[in-house]
Amino acid sequence: MRFEDVDRERCRDEFKLIIRKQLHAFGLGWDDELPAQSARRHEYDSLISRWQAEGKVYGCSCTRRD
Repeated sequence: MRFEDVDRERCRDEFKLIIRKQLHAFGLGWDDELPAQSARRHEYDSLISRWQAEGKVYGCSCTRRD
């Protein structure tokens, strides 16, 4: 299991606990828990920096609503 927690405003530890409890209530389990995406932020930032240097990144001015 891995929690996609890049939206820091809406992803909280108490929600993760609720999700785990609900999965167990339905008889679902998992072999292991992978690191959350936020724990790998430095790796993503490094990759984006490299892509920017290579001219492979473009900006977007879209809002979340768009």
